[in-house]
Amino acid sequence: MKKGNKASNLIKTELYLGKGVPGGFEVTEQQFAEFIKKIITKYFPQGITVYEAYGQMQEPDKTITKQATWVVEIVRAKTAENDKKIKLIVDDYRKEFQSPQAMWTDSAVKARFYTHE
Repeated sequence: MKKGNKASNLIKTELYLGKGVPGGFEVTEQQFAEFIKKIITKYFPQGITVYEAYGQMQEPDKTITKQATWVVEIVRAKTAENDKKIKLIVDDYRKEFQSPQAMWTDSAVKARFYTHE
């Protein structure tokens, strides 16, 4: 394994994409895998991490909504172009699955990447 290359000016973006869709259905694993292949990989082919989570949020009327969620983590350069790509992913997800529940967070990270070379 090659020694890690430290990258600077990186952030970790986390996208929380609600699985619930109108009519009481959920985005399936197969549907989400296709979304990753068709949309997310197009914008960030270098790599992502995806896992399922459970979350809740308070609605404007103070009720609590609970649902299963897809979490997508992307370590990326903090650029306006990459921010635009993240927004497109969120917009595409909401459009494709009619799901208004989405959240985008960014945090600074120190990353070291290791390769097989």
